[in-house]
Amino acid sequence: MTILATVGACVGLLVLVLMSLAPAIVALDERFPVGQRKQAQATREARAARAVKAAREATGTRITAHA
Repeated sequence: MTILATVGACVGLLVLVLMSLAPAIVALDERFPVGQRKQAQATREARAARAVKAAREATGTRITAHA
């Protein structure tokens, strides 16, 4: 039981430390944003543009559920 209590106390302290560091982590994330977010946004926009283009080219086609 002592080992379980020790592990529980250590995990509890770790959670408290992470909770206290959360505002600093958020502030750093806002100050130095990750570049992958911009790349992901550009990829999403390109994908959406391709979808719109494909939809415009596919006018007049009819897809039904019954073959």
